[in-house]
Amino acid sequence: MRAAGKPVIALKVGRTALGAAASAAHTGSLASSHAAASEFFAQAGIVVVDDLDELIEACVLFNTVRKPPAGDGLAVINISGGEVALTCDLGQELGLRLPALGEATTRELTAVLPDFATPANPLDATSAALADAQVYECAVHALLRDPAVGLVAISQDCPAGLSDGAAGGYRRLAQAAAKVDRTTDKPVVFYSNVAGPLHAVTIEPLRDSQVPVLQGARPALIAIRAYLAWHRWTPTPSARVSGVQVLPAWHERLASGAALSENEAKRFLQDHGVRITRETPAATAQAAVRAAEEIGFPVVLKVDSPDIAHKSDVGGVALSLHSAAAVAQAFDRILESVARHRPDAALHGVVVQEMVTGGVEMIIGSAQHPPFGTGIVVGAGGVLVELLNDGVFALAPVDAARARQLVGSTRASKLLDGYRGSAAADRQALEAVVVRVSEIAHAYADVVDTIELNPVAVLRQGHGACALDALILPRQP
Repeated sequence: MRAAGKPVIALKVGRTALGAAASAAHTGSLASSHAAASEFFAQAGIVVVDDLDELIEACVLFNTVRKPPAGDGLAVINISGGEVALTCDLGQELGLRLPALGEATTRELTAVLPDFATPANPLDATSAALADAQVYECAVHALLRDPAVGLVAISQDCPAGLSDGAAGGYRRLAQAAAKVDRTTDKPVVFYSNVAGPLHAVTIEPLRDSQVPVLQGARPALIAIRAYLAWHRWTPTPSARVSGVQVLPAWHERLASGAALSENEAKRFLQDHGVRITRETPAATAQAAVRAAEEIGFPVVLKVDSPDIAHKSDVGGVALSLHSAAAVAQAFDRILESVARHRPDAALHGVVVQEMVTGGVEMIIGSAQHPPFGTGIVVGAGGVLVELLNDGVFALAPVDAARARQLVGSTRASKLLDGYRGSAAADRQALEAVVVRVSEIAHAYADVVDTIELNPVAVLRQGHGACALDALILPRQP
């Protein structure tokens, strides 16, 4: 449809539905199926709206206007200072660009408007435009001639309940809009700030024009935003999958559908080029002590079980263990707590893991979102992952440029740059892990439902990024 120059406008319901993996992984709560659909639509150049009002106004605009905008700059004209302020608020909220007017435009408006008017964008043409439609027409022409303006919107209340006198005055503004539209290559849009039926007398001059008549300030501005975005859309180059080879032994293991322990998940990631912590499984307290002495204190102990996704919830984690005695005590304490909270879980002892300190904790995850494919999410990680809800989503695989964009879109991006005197983190290493996880998820899409690295410790610049914890959920046969 894009190749044919025909817009597609979609209203997708189910925005709050969680992904299929939400019950076991944080990734599902950060990347819903709606996020996958939105990403797919964005890549395909499809306009997405959130409700029926937005759908109707967007359809009216796209079906009426035959002129492409001359850029993404929007100029709005009204005759009410209050509604101009409302336009400023809505425009900023919706991400519209309302460019400052050029000097030539400002001089032209100053010459035609009353002395008490302020040439600006959005423009309050004042009530003088009601008394003299020529003033209004000249003001619209001036806005259209500004090089920074790609589209002009005429904002005017015209509900069906207007008095005949008011409707007649506003009709002259509509007449001016229709007249100006016939002389310009830029689109002109007319919208009422209030929703509901429009006064037939006011809008009658626009019925046979290419000026769309929209209802409601917010739906109208959303439709304009969609129109501007549709015209500046460019195809997203497909990311090329490289460097990931499907290993038969791992493919067979995942195809069985049996859950992986954290240690298994991390060994899988390590075999595919992701840095993990140095760690050793231990079935007894004595084995845990030997492993800790080999790795070097301090260490972390985690319960080793394929049935427990969130180990800290059942007392399955002990941090900062600085001695053999502390390791032995933690071993017994972990197994006792886990047995009490999860007597059904299979227990293989613990995993003794190096204690990685410092850096910024991030989450990287993937999940299946049929029919759109595999999605990748990155955001602030650790125990606050769902509280902060800082997930940014894309369809896998992603390349280095897309990974850079994703990481830069997170709120945690400021932490990576160094916050309040802290050292800058190794952003490039994090981006490389995002790319690699997306490639792994794409390559193993037939047998893997979810991959989650949380947290990934992004160490100071030049020291890389390391997965401290990992969860992999196979697809069920």
